[in-house]
Amino acid sequence: FKRVDGFEEASDWLYKRTGFGLPFVTARFGLPMFGLLPMPTDIHVRWGAPIEVGMPVQEPTDDEVERLFCQYLDALRKIFDEHAHTCLPPEVAARGLR
Repeated sequence: FKRVDGFEEASDWLYKRTGFGLPFVTARFGLPMFGLLPMPTDIHVRWGAPIEVGMPVQEPTDDEVERLFCQYLDALRKIFDEHAHTCLPPEVAARGLR
């Protein structure tokens, strides 16, 4: 989608009164974006190695959850680092994950 310039004030007005923001965007052929005709774009999907979770635990401790979450984040960073420069614009790949 592409943002429509000049509608920021209308979007801000709507948000301030309703708490709901509505971006004004267009899709393919300049039509309003209602999900029917999105802009064509490349989608890159990459799979990483599974992380070892172990046997199910009825009530895991916070430390167990934190340990697995850290493993998951490490695996995501590895996938990102391996593929960022071939799947993303250079300026986005250079920022990395935070």
